Amino acid sequence: MVYFENYFINFAQINFNTMTKEKKCLICQTTDDQLPLLNFDFKGQQYHICSQHIPVLIHQAGTLSSLLPGLEEVDETETFN
Repeated sequence: MVYFENYFINFAQINFNTMTKEKKCLICQTTDDQLPLLNFDFKGQQYHICSQHIPVLIHQAGTLSSLLPGLEEVDETETFN
């Protein structure tokens, strides 16, 4: 955590991937120049996923808990298995 002019910044909670101009797949880092990307929001953050990894997001969302902070709180019955 960093103190900067009356603000505390917790860099552990900042998703730097969403702050860059270049859009990349959450899983494989493919750009929108290489494959179509789909945008989605989760817990107030915007993410991108390529067309090849959409099935992972739908059918195996639990495997993305290390990439999507807070996903471990979601009940597995809420996803389409």
